[in-house]
Amino acid sequence: MIAFYSFSGKPMIMIGKTKKRMAELLKKDSVKLFLSTCLALFMELAVIRWVSSEIRIFSFLKNIPLIMAFLGLGLGVMLEKKKASIKPVLVYVIAGFAIILALAPFLSISDIPIPTQGNDLWIWGSSESGFNAFRSSLMVSLFFNFIYAACVVLFITLIFITFFGIGEIIHEQLKNFKSLKAYSIDLLGSITGVIMFTVLSFFQLSPFWWLLVGFSILFMLYPPSSRSLAAAVLALVVTAGGVSVAYWSPYYRIEMTKVYDSVSSGVFYYSLNVNHAYHQHMADYSAGFFEKHPDSGLKTTADSYNLPYKFINNAGRTLIVGAGAGNDVAAALRHNASQVDAVEIDPKLIELGKEFHPEKPYDSEKVNVYVDDARSFFEKNDNQYDTIVYGLLDSHTAASAFSNIRLDNYVYTIESFKAAKSHLKEGGTLVLSFAAGEPWILARISAMLEQTFGYEPLVFKRPSGGDGGVFIIGSALNLAPLGDPDVKDLVVRFPAEAKIRIPTDDWPYLYLLKPSIPLLYLGTLFLVILVFFAIVYFFIGKEIFYPLLTYKFEYWHFFFLGAAFLLIETKSISQLALLFGSTWIVNSVVIFGILSMAFIANLVVMRRIRIPLWAISSGLFVSLLCGYFVHASSFSGEPFLTKFLLAGFFIALPIFFSGLLFSSSFSKISNVSFAFGANLFGAFFGGILENLSMVIGMNALVFLAMAFYVLALRFRPAKG
Repeated sequence: MIAFYSFSGKPMIMIGKTKKRMAELLKKDSVKLFLSTCLALFMELAVIRWVSSEIRIFSFLKNIPLIMAFLGLGLGVMLEKKKASIKPVLVYVIAGFAIILALAPFLSISDIPIPTQGNDLWIWGSSESGFNAFRSSLMVSLFFNFIYAACVVLFITLIFITFFGIGEIIHEQLKNFKSLKAYSIDLLGSITGVIMFTVLSFFQLSPFWWLLVGFSILFMLYPPSSRSLAAAVLALVVTAGGVSVAYWSPYYRIEMTKVYDSVSSGVFYYSLNVNHAYHQHMADYSAGFFEKHPDSGLKTTADSYNLPYKFINNAGRTLIVGAGAGNDVAAALRHNASQVDAVEIDPKLIELGKEFHPEKPYDSEKVNVYVDDARSFFEKNDNQYDTIVYGLLDSHTAASAFSNIRLDNYVYTIESFKAAKSHLKEGGTLVLSFAAGEPWILARISAMLEQTFGYEPLVFKRPSGGDGGVFIIGSALNLAPLGDPDVKDLVVRFPAEAKIRIPTDDWPYLYLLKPSIPLLYLGTLFLVILVFFAIVYFFIGKEIFYPLLTYKFEYWHFFFLGAAFLLIETKSISQLALLFGSTWIVNSVVIFGILSMAFIANLVVMRRIRIPLWAISSGLFVSLLCGYFVHASSFSGEPFLTKFLLAGFFIALPIFFSGLLFSSSFSKISNVSFAFGANLFGAFFGGILENLSMVIGMNALVFLAMAFYVLALRFRPAKG
């Protein structure tokens, strides 16, 4: 034993003794299972976030990495025998995966074009790839579609292999426990994994730290050899270099570059890219700047910000949602707004605006900054405004990994516009700028505004050019500027449409032309299923299906429970986003709450508190129906605590009863690993079916979940 002593002779730290105690602790089976499930949940969140930041398509299809993680974990936990094992080389797999992701921007993997040539779906940045200059013929286009498919297959395979290896570790630990105790430890480990990643997100730490934590947990389970340690160090070094070129907010990978004006020598501005697509500029658009630099190429962009104020007699108290780095805030201040409430969901964009924006809009005493989701802000306060401005609130990522709803989808629904209108003073003005890539998106926004206010908005092309438009609506507009030929030339008129589908809180798909599953999604899901069967055939073996077919179908019970639970989890996150915002912290709290509710239900069963099956089933189905008929918007006008308690009650009830059903069934199973894996396999299937929400809406997922619960009850194990 080695001890260090202070000059007073008292021991400062007992290294040898501490190391021995730690080694003894890590040998305990319960600690190993806890660490392995903590590793699974932590790596799941980290991988989904990192892949979606570096590979553009996964920014919008976050549930694809999620379901591949479920598939890998499920099969890894289920299988006793397989053709190959990942566990011995898991360190090298994670290290290689990390190196590929870290180098993706430098190898142009991040710039692979997204094949959205159809007009049924709009994805931001799909037309910004550097490869697009070469897509001039059908053959070349097919070639790049093949490249896209190869990229998707590569990353979903890497995700599967990574989590298959982690699943094998969990499988090894589950054998040492009875079912309910194993499930309790699993839930505690999963909750800890969520908390750890939430803390890292709060401090805006980069993937280097995610990887460091992941390797640390893995090495606590299996002390590294010199080679595996070298592989981990190499991956950390490459990752540190690769991610250092960007800022890592809780939502985006943000790059900021200095761009020099091609006309005015020495003049520069900052350009911000998020997840490898253009997001916004930070530039000086003041009159004083253009007096000094009249030939600057920034003039037309400045006109886009200044145009709405030609029609506003008094900006007065102004609310800006989607304030970003501060361009809209600066415009409001230039036009004598008496007070500006700036709402921005991403804290890093606010920080960058405060530090680098040339006009320093966030330094003004008139400006109050709120780091929040726009929809959430509408619901939280009763402030009245003379002017409400929607900045270029264009989503570059999905809100969570559990659905294809994008970060701003709930901002652009008819209910959201009505909520915004309720904050306008009599005679107030609403301004909305949008960089849409399809005319039907602009027509849809115009129709929503007309339906909200009862009359048509003024719509203009953006003076800076490109796609999109500027919408201005209010009952007391100054219409004199329409006599200016330059302004009149910008006016947009939409042709009469037979029918425009209006996005609602139930169907919040602004970027989807009509209720359908877009070809891009179907094609990507086809690749997922193709990879699944290829892995089963070449890597695992068809024996995977034997237990499902030979054990009296009892494991189908856990499969259907997993599918139903995933759908409930998706709906829960979506519902709470309406009340509390589509923020990363809301997502983390919901996942934490769902796991905690499952833990409480498991404790009830462990304590042998007998609840009849009919009571559990009735409670489950009644609570699901209540969740369908009692919408989250029903609580929108209530105080925060009331909303929190009521919404939490209606969302927690089905989770609790589902947990009771799972735990009571789990206690009857002898093969814990296979039942647990079948449940995760079912979650993979439920994740695929979540895409049906684009056709049937979010609320209807309840009936799909109920159908799975009926099937689960049909195959429920009778006894142990």
